[in-house]
Amino acid sequence: MTDSLISRLQSLAAPDRDIDGEIALANGWTYQKLSSGLRRGGDSHPYWRKPGVTEWYFREKDGPPRFTGSLDAALTLKPQGYLVLLRWRDPPTEAACTLHPPNFAEGDPIPFTGRAATPAIALLIAIMKAKEESK
Repeated sequence: MTDSLISRLQSLAAPDRDIDGEIALANGWTYQKLSSGLRRGGDSHPYWRKPGVTEWYFREKDGPPRFTGSLDAALTLKPQGYLVLLRWRDPPTEAACTLHPPNFAEGDPIPFTGRAATPAIALLIAIMKAKEESK
């Protein structure tokens, strides 16, 4: 995960499948596109595999999760034990997220925040900041 990915998330106005792919790769997913020169014409579909999966026949046909478009998908990346606080207006014009580490106490500085066009993207920004700092 890089500052570049975080800044691109901050500039998103809507979910983006290309960014979803970059987020997946930064979180242990693998991607492989088979050569079309294989038997029976090969396979033109990309193989996205969840972290730890290596068998060729296990693949996510729809690609990686829609991290930028789904709070449920974004929450799968949250570090264990962290507390999430999301805020947005209806209709949502901007969302804000605060991610608190497990030992957070009242009065501690809030280390991981994100602001974006949607709640899922704001959450991703905070998660990526937390993961970047824990490296």
